[in-house]
Amino acid sequence: MINATCRVYLLPNSIGKGRLSIFREACSKFSLECITSFNINNIDCIIVEDTLETHIIIEKILHIDLSNSYIPQLVSTRWLSESLRAQKLLPREPYIRSLVFEITKTTNENNIIINQKISRIKFNNEQSIIPRIRSNSDSDYDDDDENIKKTDEELIVCIYIEINYS
Repeated sequence: MINATCRVYLLPNSIGKGRLSIFREACSKFSLECITSFNINNIDCIIVEDTLETHIIIEKILHIDLSNSYIPQLVSTRWLSESLRAQKLLPREPYIRSLVFEITKTTNENNIIINQKISRIKFNNEQSIIPRIRSNSDSDYDDDDENIKKTDEELIVCIYIEINYS
């Protein structure tokens, strides 16, 4: 279980203002010290939204060097949510996110084994399967567009056709 002297940083990305406020109040309720600005040397764990990928959090949002000897634990926001439901601070171990990245071992010209991170391949035609909701503020909005009057089912069919035949 986490002790009362634990210093946590709430990563605001993808949480939203309302939930962030609730989580800050939960930290106070459970006697956790909520650090407002990220400093790797000043925190014990980072509370992060489940929808964010670990490597994005580490490399792109927090800019943590993977060679650093200390990387704080990443803990899911579910830890605080479920602690609030239980009305007591739950053990954080089940909510700790893994810091393991996909690694491949290769050898260099001197036959020394080195680790290289495998990057995610993104295809040029990769699209979301979730239909985009159009609004009047869209720059390509056109009153004559026939798709505006279609039902959700018809739009999904249109998107399916675009993905498969474009």
